[in-house]
Amino acid sequence: MYQREIAELIVLYEFEPELRSLWVEGPSDRAFWEWYLSNKDLTGVEVNSIDQVNVPDDVLRRYGLTASNKNRAIATALELEEGLSDADDHASFLFVVDLDFDHFSGRQIEGKFIVYTDFTAVEMYFFDPEVVEKIIKLATKKPDRSAQELMQGLSEVGSQLFWIRTANEILGWGMTLPNPDKLLLEENNSISFDVETYSHRLLQSNGRSKDSVEFEDMLASLREHCVDDVRLKIRGHDFVDLLAWTLRKEIKSKVAGKNSEIVATLLLMTADVGVLATYPLFERVEAELFAAS
Repeated sequence: MYQREIAELIVLYEFEPELRSLWVEGPSDRAFWEWYLSNKDLTGVEVNSIDQVNVPDDVLRRYGLTASNKNRAIATALELEEGLSDADDHASFLFVVDLDFDHFSGRQIEGKFIVYTDFTAVEMYFFDPEVVEKIIKLATKKPDRSAQELMQGLSEVGSQLFWIRTANEILGWGMTLPNPDKLLLEENNSISFDVETYSHRLLQSNGRSKDSVEFEDMLASLREHCVDDVRLKIRGHDFVDLLAWTLRKEIKSKVAGKNSEIVATLLLMTADVGVLATYPLFERVEAELFAAS
């Protein structure tokens, strides 16, 4: 796949300021935004994923970033802001990235062309009882299952995993997190999680058993945060994976029950453009990119 150079983008936007672009982290985000803009009858904006740009490691290091699609998008946005002769005159492109753990880690990087999701990830815009209920009723063999009870379990388990991921991020340990499936428990209509055993196995498998006190202290500190909206403390992929695991025996297609991507697709199919348009992320994208026309 041909990749553009950052210097090429600087020249492009410098001499063709009328071009309007929305840059996102990956192909699935690109498909989502193309659908959204089309349904809003908003035309003239090209949606691109950051894998179309060559972002060298030295550029990432310049901003203290590790290799990931999110960080490549952030670094590219910062390079464009620095490289354009007058960045204030350019409002024709934006880079949308997931908030992830940044709300708690204090590592959120700001930039003129960077816009973060309102929640941890795009998937969390669909963390809604009505959305889950629709999937239960239309795509499972148990249409009367309580969406509220299921959502409660997803909230608790998703938050437990999120704090563990956030602690790993803040401590900078780079631990590989094991799949939590074997420690998930089905209870009536909901799920629970053996978080203590999971934490123990996590530290042991990553050679960090001796650091258990430091890790537990960090977890305790994070759990003290008062978070009004649960969508700020659940990782998007965890939400999808947990929902897929919970519904694995009930999704009408057996293949779908084993594939989180299918569940993610079901979530996106419930999307309401009118509801999405009320969130700050979508308001900013529309205001900045389409005011520039």
